Amino acid sequence: MPDWGLGRRAPQNWQHVEKYPALRMATGPAVCERTLPLSSRWRSVYDQHDTPRCVAYSVSQERSLSERFTFDADWLYAECKQRDGIPNLDGTYVSIAYDVLREVGHRQVRIGASREPDPRFGVERFEWARTIDEIRHAIEAGFGVVTGTNWYRKMFTPEYRNGMYWLPSGTADIGYLDGGHAYLLNRVSDRYEAFATPNTWGRADRRWNPGEEGWPVTMVPYSLMERLLREDGEAVLVVDRV
Repeated sequence: MPDWGLGRRAPQNWQHVEKYPALRMATGPAVCERTLPLSSRWRSVYDQHDTPRCVAYSVSQERSLSERFTFDADWLYAECKQRDGIPNLDGTYVSIAYDVLREVGHRQVRIGASREPDPRFGVERFEWARTIDEIRHAIEAGFGVVTGTNWYRKMFTPEYRNGMYWLPSGTADIGYLDGGHAYLLNRVSDRYEAFATPNTWGRADRRWNPGEEGWPVTMVPYSLMERLLREDGEAVLVVDRV
């Protein structure tokens, strides 16, 4: 099995979730079916390889989804490590990454771009979903959702069926806990009762098989996400446009 990078740290407290609940996303359309397009080029740009930088890479994916520019995920990770209180340990917290974006913005990657972070590409307000319905309605409304959850051994090998790759259901045996991972959700499908994630483990096409380089767009069953949220999962959505 490839040495995929894990690096999401579970919160030490839940004050951020309690202070900024996703109240405005509690209700929405009865049926949610939407995919938020993410450029194939960003699948390769936001490849964390085997580093523990999933938080910074998935958050940068979300910013690209919203702003349609490319951002410096390694810079964001370095900024997080200056603030997260665990400078000598790998990984960081999802909340810290969004604190950086709120305080100083993000750093764009393009020829001629400033090497300083730009507040225009930061965030003003972000909220925390605690239910599947809040995540469903957020994506349907056009918001990418970054999740930070536990990651189990059998989640490393999604199953290919009906033309899609699938993580296990929430009632399946998913093996032992390997660590924490952060990943973007950019699709909601009530038809399949699942979200989808492009992940940050490299670009891949439909010929991908478990064990090969890269990672496919993968369906995340609602039942699995419910389980992961109950454990110690987080799901953040930027609501500047609401």
